[in-house]
Amino acid sequence: MVRAALGTPRSGGPALDGLTSLVRRAARDPETLRLVCGFLPLLATTPRDRDRLRGLLTGLVRDRDKPLDRTAAGRMWDAVAEGAGR
Repeated sequence: MVRAALGTPRSGGPALDGLTSLVRRAARDPETLRLVCGFLPLLATTPRDRDRLRGLLTGLVRDRDKPLDRTAAGRMWDAVAEGAGR
């Protein structure tokens, strides 16, 4: 359902906002990070999905106001790469 929402023009923006919020929360909480790292491969089943998720993570790490923790982002980046094996 999340993949469909992200790929639909009408719901894509709100779905991306929700995913961004979840990723930011995961970077601050180890248990949420573990769960998100299990969830991201399910969203990253196509090369396009992986590119979009990596772009999101890269943008959050480079955010001048609230940069995402690089260590947490690296774990999530690795989780996105696992989607290629699904």
